[in-house]
Amino acid sequence: MGINALAALATTMTLLAASLPAADEAAQRPLGLMVDDRGTLLLEGKPFMGIGIQYQNCFSRRLLDPEDTSYREGFEELASYGIPFVRFMACGFWPVQMKLYFEDKDAYYAIMDDIVTTAERTDVGLIPSLFWYYACVPDMMGEPINQWGNPDSKTHAFMRQYTREMVTRYRHSPAIWAWEFGNEYNLSIDLPNAMDNLAWIWPHLGTPETRGEDDVLRFEHVDTALRAFAEEVRKHDPHRMLSTGHAIPRPSAHHQRTELSWKRDSRDQYQQVLRDQNPDPYDSIGIHVYPKMLDRNYFGQEHHSYEDVLRVTMEAARQANKAVFVGEFGAPDGPEFRGREDGNKDEYCREKARERNKDLFRVLLDLEIPLSNYWVYDFDHQEHFINVTSTNHRSYVLDMLREANKTLRERMAERAALSEQSVTRWYPQQ
Repeated sequence: MGINALAALATTMTLLAASLPAADEAAQRPLGLMVDDRGTLLLEGKPFMGIGIQYQNCFSRRLLDPEDTSYREGFEELASYGIPFVRFMACGFWPVQMKLYFEDKDAYYAIMDDIVTTAERTDVGLIPSLFWYYACVPDMMGEPINQWGNPDSKTHAFMRQYTREMVTRYRHSPAIWAWEFGNEYNLSIDLPNAMDNLAWIWPHLGTPETRGEDDVLRFEHVDTALRAFAEEVRKHDPHRMLSTGHAIPRPSAHHQRTELSWKRDSRDQYQQVLRDQNPDPYDSIGIHVYPKMLDRNYFGQEHHSYEDVLRVTMEAARQANKAVFVGEFGAPDGPEFRGREDGNKDEYCREKARERNKDLFRVLLDLEIPLSNYWVYDFDHQEHFINVTSTNHRSYVLDMLREANKTLRERMAERAALSEQSVTRWYPQQ
């Protein structure tokens, strides 16, 4: 080897050695969200607070139309508003929408790959909800819905398989912030009138033609499924935040479980339900917050506010050393106000919704809820009452999200400066 070659090699080795500490540091940095043993939410190992938005069908729209890549522009737009993450349905809603998975799994995951790489490119985090609708997997497997409570069922076998595939495929991506089981399963459990509220029947979409008592969902069925999902995730990803995807418990959830009645729960019972419905190793307590909850007489009170319910929720989370995740919130401007005769009905609905949205954002900021997620962005199916885009009359919500996240970034930066610590790279000014 000549002198010039040796010199070049020495230079290369020097540069490589200089780059190793940074590379090692990046490799050791935990990816995504996690919750420490005190219940503090961390992003890539540093304290974090943020508000995202639901991008419900960014994945499933392409299952229906392979040419629809409109989500790419959607992620770009959300990034331009400084929105840090999205929660989305990481599956099909109906069994027929999972046809590609069974016929061409490579093509199915190629679509998900594009979602993940698009999120990486735009610096938008992802919270995929893997089993959105509680009836979909049992229906696909030809089993009744109560098989969520049977670890030896085909339903559980598919759940474990899909979870393992998703987690092992994407666990090294910085775009994945957390893993979520499903959506609002807790609203369908222990219903006193369960036989009048069975899952939908649409055989052309893959459901059975009839349903019966075995399709009634109980607490123990969902609890078994949640724990099995968490166990499978933790085999492959020991740190990322786990979310149940639950809504706020029904105000009678304790009494529904214990005596199948609609009797209102006490404050202590509500808190116990929160802990029971979000069991370890789930490190977050998930609820969904909408204006209609103000009419539900939580804790037996005739009147209460967002603050009342959220403070009690935060107290339960602190006791369990978990972080609160408001997985959905938002104020519709459609059906709930229809029928009023207050002048222009559309304008009245929109103004009331704007006021309620302002109130919701205010409470989330005042109480410093660590993680929350507005419902919903670019979802044509709900255009008539809550869908948000940059071109419709609800575009102001995107501005609210930008300002709210700016406020949270500034607060975290100030605290980091006081403690002489850096904040997560997801805060641009740092």
